[in-house]
Amino acid sequence: MSQIKNLVFSNGERYPILIDSDGTPDYWVTLYVTEKLRPSQTQSAIINTLGHLVHLKLWEEINSRNLIEEFTECKFLSNEDVYSIRDHCMLDSRSLRKWLKRSRRNTVRFPSASTANFTPIQSEPPRLYRRVFYLSQAAMPDRVKLS
Repeated sequence: MSQIKNLVFSNGERYPILIDSDGTPDYWVTLYVTEKLRPSQTQSAIINTLGHLVHLKLWEEINSRNLIEEFTECKFLSNEDVYSIRDHCMLDSRSLRKWLKRSRRNTVRFPSASTANFTPIQSEPPRLYRRVFYLSQAAMPDRVKLS
């Protein structure tokens, strides 16, 4: 699991970085922090942003995905992936990490903790489709109308 650490430079500047589980800084996140965040944001704002990126990496871990590799291969997010990330971002990081630790200890595991495999159920077609169907029925002769 990734951790946020603060480097303290000789001039006293504190530089937050994201450390991977093997103890090395995450290259892409460090590059992003150095190029985009460090010139314009405070240390606490950078730490907050890193916290959000850790939460996204937790989604990757739960779903056995690597978004950077997928983007490199020109595989972009599907609608289900976006919904899954949205749903994941509504969850609390601490409780999700605790759940992940407990689920690793259990012998029975679900293939995914994601809602990406499920499509939303609509009980009836949207209003626009009902109107189009109604207008198409009204325009047809009586003997051709669909039931």
